[in-house]
Amino acid sequence: MAEESNSTSRKYKRRVRPSETVREKRAKQRRIEEKPKRRPLAKVRHYLAVPFRWIGSRPLWQSKFWRPFRFVGRILSYVLFISYFRNSWRELRDVTWPSWKLSWRLTWAVLVFSIFFGVIVALVDYGFDKLFKRLILNA
Repeated sequence: MAEESNSTSRKYKRRVRPSETVREKRAKQRRIEEKPKRRPLAKVRHYLAVPFRWIGSRPLWQSKFWRPFRFVGRILSYVLFISYFRNSWRELRDVTWPSWKLSWRLTWAVLVFSIFFGVIVALVDYGFDKLFKRLILNA
């Protein structure tokens, strides 16, 4: 009986978070106080986007009046590949671009490899050219 009561009223260990140190509290307070300053164009962009947010709100487009327009809009979006461009833009924002120094290093690596590979192809081409001229002219 005692075993059944223990199994049915199983107690779970509570996970205790370690308390914050004074340094962590101070750093947290600084992060809260030092909010990133908004750029001036961000406010303009915000105010310009307000009407479009209202237009894009879902309940507005759910009425029966807009059904034919939604259909035409979907057809146009498929024809004009609007979703493709939107998704491409999202992917470009997610890309981690290399630094300027790394870009130059990679550019030089590509140039050196291209020159090296071009020289090898030219030498092999020259060798096959001489070989086939001797075989054809002597035959």
